[in-house]
Amino acid sequence: MKTLLVIPAYNEEENIERVVDALIADYPTYSYLVVNDGSRDATADICRRRGYRFLDLPINVGLSGAFQAGLKYAYRNGYDCVIQFDADGQHLPEYEASVVCVTRG
Repeated sequence: MKTLLVIPAYNEEENIERVVDALIADYPTYSYLVVNDGSRDATADICRRRGYRFLDLPINVGLSGAFQAGLKYAYRNGYDCVIQFDADGQHLPEYEASVVCVTRG
């Protein structure tokens, strides 16, 4: 099952590297997408510099809007499941494997 972790991020320059780098290093089987939600800090610059997979929204649309952008990305790229993952590190990736997803059909 092809699963995408969507990481809505608004002004997360203090956390985004730690969170995404940990996902990449410790959970390489997870696909991820950072959705920069119109941040006014260096979040987008960090994502670009580090080569993260991300969408850069031009304005802040809020958590649900950023997650919807991630859902559209997932749909267009053939993912079966989408999980919202927090950009400040409060969600633990080791628990994501227990989430059940519904496949397309």
